[in-house]
Amino acid sequence: MLKDLNFDGQDDIAIPLGNYGNQRIQYEDGYLWDKTQKTYVPVKQLKEIANPRIDKEERCLFSFSRESAASYHYERFEYVNAELVKTAELIQTYRQAGGKPLFTEKHYQKGKGMRVVHSSVPIREISHYWLKIVQK
Repeated sequence: MLKDLNFDGQDDIAIPLGNYGNQRIQYEDGYLWDKTQKTYVPVKQLKEIANPRIDKEERCLFSFSRESAASYHYERFEYVNAELVKTAELIQTYRQAGGKPLFTEKHYQKGKGMRVVHSSVPIREISHYWLKIVQK
Protein backbone atom coordinates (compact mmCIF):
# COMPACT_ATOMS: atom_id res chain seq x y z
CA MET A 1 0.00 0.00 0.00
CA LEU A 2 1.21 3.51 -0.72
CA LYS A 3 1.90 5.80 2.26
CA ASP A 4 4.16 8.77 2.86
CA LEU A 5 6.35 7.11 5.49
CA ASN A 6 8.92 9.90 5.82
CA PHE A 7 6.72 12.99 5.33
CA ASP A 8 8.47 14.23 2.18
CA GLY A 9 5.32 14.36 0.03
CA GLN A 10 6.32 11.26 -1.98
CA ASP A 11 4.43 7.98 -1.98
CA ASP A 12 6.43 5.25 -0.26
CA ILE A 13 5.55 1.56 -0.04
CA ALA A 14 4.31 -0.16 3.14
CA ILE A 15 3.86 -3.93 3.05
CA PRO A 16 1.86 -5.54 5.88
CA LEU A 17 3.78 -8.53 7.27
CA GLY A 18 0.90 -9.97 9.30
CA ASN A 19 -0.20 -10.24 12.91
CA TYR A 20 1.89 -12.02 15.52
CA GLY A 21 1.51 -13.40 19.04
CA ASN A 22 -1.53 -13.47 21.27
CA GLN A 23 -1.64 -9.64 21.13
CA ARG A 24 -1.91 -9.80 17.31
CA ILE A 25 0.87 -7.24 16.90
CA GLN A 26 1.10 -5.95 13.34
CA TYR A 27 4.38 -5.33 11.56
CA GLU A 28 5.17 -3.71 8.22
CA ASP A 29 8.06 -3.62 5.81
CA GLY A 30 8.70 -0.33 4.06
CA TYR A 31 10.47 1.25 1.13
CA LEU A 32 11.10 4.98 0.73
CA TRP A 33 11.18 6.68 -2.65
CA ASP A 34 14.68 8.08 -3.25
CA LYS A 35 14.44 10.94 -5.76
CA THR A 36 18.18 10.98 -6.37
CA GLN A 37 18.48 7.26 -7.14
CA LYS A 38 14.99 7.12 -8.70
CA THR A 39 14.23 3.91 -6.85
CA TYR A 40 12.77 2.62 -3.61
CA VAL A 41 15.17 1.97 -0.72
CA PRO A 42 14.32 -0.21 2.32
CA VAL A 43 13.49 1.22 5.74
CA LYS A 44 15.33 -1.35 7.87
CA GLN A 45 13.94 -0.17 11.21
CA LEU A 46 10.26 -0.35 10.21
CA LYS A 47 10.09 -4.17 10.46
CA GLU A 48 10.89 -3.89 14.17
CA ILE A 49 8.15 -1.38 15.05
CA ALA A 50 5.04 -2.92 16.61
CA ASN A 51 1.74 -1.59 15.27
CA PRO A 52 3.23 1.39 13.38
CA ARG A 53 0.92 4.37 13.04
CA ILE A 54 1.75 7.40 10.92
CA ASP A 55 0.96 10.78 12.44
CA LYS A 56 1.19 13.43 9.71
CA GLU A 57 0.52 16.28 12.14
CA GLU A 58 3.41 15.30 14.42
CA ARG A 59 5.53 14.09 11.45
CA CYS A 60 6.36 10.86 13.23
CA LEU A 61 5.48 7.19 13.56
CA PHE A 62 3.96 5.91 16.78
CA SER A 63 4.17 2.35 18.06
CA PHE A 64 1.90 0.65 20.56
CA SER A 65 2.09 -2.69 22.31
CA ARG A 66 0.68 -4.31 25.41
CA GLU A 67 3.40 -5.51 27.75
CA SER A 68 1.16 -7.24 30.31
CA ALA A 69 -2.37 -7.10 31.68
CA ALA A 70 -1.42 -3.91 33.53
CA SER A 71 1.15 -2.27 31.25
CA TYR A 72 1.24 -0.65 27.80
CA HIS A 73 4.30 0.50 25.88
CA TYR A 74 4.39 3.35 23.34
CA GLU A 75 7.22 4.64 21.18
CA ARG A 76 7.69 7.66 18.95
CA PHE A 77 9.95 7.48 15.88
CA GLU A 78 11.15 10.38 13.75
CA TYR A 79 13.40 10.68 10.73
CA VAL A 80 16.77 12.11 11.75
CA ASN A 81 19.33 12.44 8.95
CA ALA A 82 17.23 10.07 6.78
CA GLU A 83 17.21 7.37 9.52
CA LEU A 84 14.15 6.30 11.50
CA VAL A 85 15.10 6.92 15.15
CA LYS A 86 13.22 6.31 18.40
CA THR A 87 12.93 9.76 19.98
CA ALA A 88 10.55 9.09 22.87
CA GLU A 89 9.05 6.24 24.87
CA LEU A 90 6.11 5.99 27.25
CA ILE A 91 5.12 3.21 29.65
CA GLN A 92 1.58 3.20 31.04
CA THR A 93 1.11 1.11 34.17
CA TYR A 94 -1.99 0.30 36.21
CA ARG A 95 -1.05 -0.32 39.84
CA GLN A 96 -4.50 -1.49 40.94
CA ALA A 97 -7.64 -2.76 39.25
CA GLY A 98 -9.94 0.12 38.39
CA GLY A 99 -7.31 2.68 39.33
CA LYS A 100 -5.88 5.45 37.18
CA PRO A 101 -2.69 4.65 35.28
CA LEU A 102 0.70 6.18 35.95
CA PHE A 103 3.18 7.04 33.19
CA THR A 104 6.93 6.93 32.82
CA GLU A 105 8.23 8.95 29.89
CA LYS A 106 11.67 8.94 28.28
CA HIS A 107 13.12 11.21 25.60
CA TYR A 108 16.18 10.67 23.45
CA GLN A 109 19.08 12.98 24.25
CA LYS A 110 21.94 13.08 21.76
CA GLY A 111 24.97 11.31 23.14
CA LYS A 112 23.08 10.07 26.21
CA GLY A 113 20.37 7.83 24.75
CA MET A 114 16.92 7.51 26.30
CA ARG A 115 16.58 9.54 29.52
CA VAL A 116 13.65 9.56 31.97
CA VAL A 117 11.81 12.89 31.96
CA HIS A 118 8.76 11.80 34.00
CA SER A 119 8.47 8.85 36.36
CA SER A 120 5.15 7.46 37.64
CA VAL A 121 3.16 10.62 36.89
CA PRO A 122 -0.55 11.11 36.05
CA ILE A 123 -1.66 11.58 32.44
CA ARG A 124 -1.83 15.38 32.74
CA GLU A 125 1.98 15.54 33.12
CA ILE A 126 3.03 13.63 29.99
CA SER A 127 3.85 15.24 26.63
CA HIS A 128 0.72 16.27 24.72
CA TYR A 129 1.41 14.13 21.63
CA TRP A 130 0.86 10.89 23.58
CA LEU A 131 -2.74 11.80 24.43
CA LYS A 132 -4.09 10.70 21.04
CA ILE A 133 -2.74 7.16 21.36
CA VAL A 134 -2.71 6.15 25.05
CA GLN A 135 -5.27 3.64 26.29
CA LYS A 136 -8.05 5.42 28.17
